[in-house]
Amino acid sequence: MSTKGTKGRGGGADGEAWRIEHKGRRAGQVFINRIDQPPVGPHASIQIYLNQASQGRGIGRLGYHLACVQSRYDVIYAHMQKSNLASARAAEAAGFVDAALPEERQRLLVWRRQSAAASVEPPTVELQSSQTKSDAQRAPESPPTEPEKS
Repeated sequence: MSTKGTKGRGGGADGEAWRIEHKGRRAGQVFINRIDQPPVGPHASIQIYLNQASQGRGIGRLGYHLACVQSRYDVIYAHMQKSNLASARAAEAAGFVDAALPEERQRLLVWRRQSAAASVEPPTVELQSSQTKSDAQRAPESPPTEPEKS
């Protein structure tokens, strides 16, 4: 059954939303909204939120990557505070590049489908779309790995 997401978080006709799961547990959410905001004007904008326990594990970069690849949009912008270095690194690892003008107060990154195709290794987390997909369309979850022994 399809869901619309919520207002401002992937809801509406121009929005998309996913739940991020890691090892069978909810790790956060990612959504794309169509917004009209300077300096870009009308555009697709991505936001990602991870639970505190899921931060610092590479889940964010995979969330950015999988959401962009599964999205209907070919160009997606990420707006974030300049001090949010972790999110910027995650977005850049997913294929986003800096698009900000020096006078801008926020960091602005852009992802383009044709230039980001091979920027991230195969996913190890699964995005559950707010719009139902068959199991064959979902990204496979990697099997658990044994911890290294020293």
